[in-house]
Amino acid sequence: MTPRTLALRVSTALVAAPLLACSDPRNADPDTSIASRDLRPSAPIAESRCYITAGSALGRRPNDPSAPGPAGPGWMRLDLPSPDSGPAFLVDPDRASLNAVWRRRGDSVVVSGFDDFLRVELRLVFGAGMASGRGVATSDATQERDSAGRLRDYRREWGVAAVTAPCDSMPRSVR
Repeated sequence: MTPRTLALRVSTALVAAPLLACSDPRNADPDTSIASRDLRPSAPIAESRCYITAGSALGRRPNDPSAPGPAGPGWMRLDLPSPDSGPAFLVDPDRASLNAVWRRRGDSVVVSGFDDFLRVELRLVFGAGMASGRGVATSDATQERDSAGRLRDYRREWGVAAVTAPCDSMPRSVR
C-alpha cells in the first residue's frame, strides 16, 4: 500500500466516520455488521484484523505536556479466536504500545487495555472495511491543570476513525 493510498483511505474514514457514528444500528444491514462479517473468524484457527487510525491509537497528541505523542497514524490489531471476544493490540507511530482485549457489546465492540500508567478504552462500530467510534485514555500517574487551575488526573477523549490495513504493515512495538 503506497503512502498516497493510505492517506486517501484514512481521509475517507474521517469523512465517513460521522455518518457511521450517527446511523441507527437497528437499520444496519446484517451482511455488513460486525456480528456477521468483520469479526467472525472464517476458520477455527485465530486470524487477525488490522486497522490504521487517523491519529494516535493511545489518545496521545503531539506537543501535549502531559503525555506527548507522535504525529501520524496509530494501529489496532484485533485477534479473532471467537466471534465475541479476544486479544487486541494498540500501537502508535513511535512504537509505544498497549496490550488490550476486545469484547462485543450489542452492535459495537469495546477494546480496552491498560498498563501501570495508562488505561485506554475504544468503543467502536464496524462496517465496510472501516471502524469508527470514541476513545478515552485515563491515567492517575499523570496530572494536569484544568481551566480553573486545579490539578486533575490525565484524561483524553477523541473520535476514532480507522480503515482496514494489512497486518504485516503494522509497526512492531518497542517492548
